[in-house]
Amino acid sequence: MELPLLPGEPAPLGFIERLGIRPRGVIYAGAYDGELIDHFFGLGFRELCAIEPNGRVFSKLCERRSDAIRCVQIALSDHRGTVPYFHVEPFESFNSNFEPDREMYAADYGEELVASIHVVPTHVECDTLDAVIGERQGRYNALYMNMQGAEGTVLRGAVETLKHLEAIHTEVNFDQRYRGAAMYAEVDRLLSAAGFTQIDLWRDPKGFGMASYVGRRRPTGA
Repeated sequence: MELPLLPGEPAPLGFIERLGIRPRGVIYAGAYDGELIDHFFGLGFRELCAIEPNGRVFSKLCERRSDAIRCVQIALSDHRGTVPYFHVEPFESFNSNFEPDREMYAADYGEELVASIHVVPTHVECDTLDAVIGERQGRYNALYMNMQGAEGTVLRGAVETLKHLEAIHTEVNFDQRYRGAAMYAEVDRLLSAAGFTQIDLWRDPKGFGMASYVGRRRPTGA
């Protein structure tokens, strides 16, 4: 599968091969319509948990559901309840639990494009990653996150899950593209405190990037 990568951007979880990590299961947080599912199975993962709050695309994601692919419609956060959710029409790849900063996007993409954006605020159900994974802890040893600024709240609700992970690939923000969202420094601090070491960092001129981490303590018997 050919990935939609920007120049210099590392392939999601592509580093697991060179580190000798044996793929078992991957948590695909912010799965949207599942465009990377084939890539993950191509890397050798045998099981996948796809998590996506957007009801408009969840039915398409569920077309991939199987014994090996679990699909969960929920927004990941650091608590159970509801959270704001912002539909960005017609650019749903910008959807987030945090409101997009129009001034930042105008600086990056131009006033004309931003003027065409219609942001529809709503609320969606949320839960922690620990609760979503539940008794399946240990079946997944990798995490891919594309959460549009919600990375910090996801990690704060993933204390138990992080103990079982060997590899993480996550989007990070260097500019405040979403109001109140986690910045790269916070994500890096949370993962470092959980025992992960950054091994790759790619930065796009538009203020976001991708960071890869490997666990210092790998589970026994993996």
